[in-house]
This record gives sequence, C-alpha cells and structure tokens, in this order.
Amino acid sequence: MNVELDTLDTPVSAAIYERSKRAARRIAGPVLLVRGKESDVVSDDGVAEMRELIPHAQIVDVRDAGHMVAGDDNDIFTANLLDYLDAALESTESYP
Repeated sequence: MNVELDTLDTPVSAAIYERSKRAARRIAGPVLLVRGKESDVVSDDGVAEMRELIPHAQIVDVRDAGHMVAGDDNDIFTANLLDYLDAALESTESYP
C-alpha cells in the first residue's frame, strides 16, 4: 500500500489511495496477511504501512514464495491460515 503520491497517474488515484487508508484505519476485525517474501507486489514498505494502518493485523511472511503464496507453497499457506482461524475461533468462544 505504500505509494508515492507523485507517481500516481491521476488525482482520482490519489483520492482513492487516501480513502483506502482511512478505511483501513477503521478495520476492527481480525486481519491476516500471508505474504511471499519474494513478492513483487507487497513490499516491506507496504507491510510496514499496513502495520501502521491496522496495528492488530497478523503478518506471515513465507520464505521462498512470490506473490501467489498459495500456488508457490500451498502447504505453508494452508497451515498458517488454519492456525489463524483456530486462534480466531478460540477468541470468539468466550462470547455469549
């Protein structure tokens, strides 16, 4: 999500980017980002910005995987997703 505003091609793009950031700050539900460390789409700067916007987000970096983590290493993707869902389920079991 880290975008240099001067590189955006239209004012609309900058407006959408700012609107997206405001929306991200309001996310209260659980968030999981599974990112391939070799991704050419989600940079370290993008992850840092996501951590600022959604501090409670859980970030999983998958070594030796590109942007399509599930395709590059489906077993690791699935294991991380199941761990995350199990933890989320446990945290909701205390609700009435």
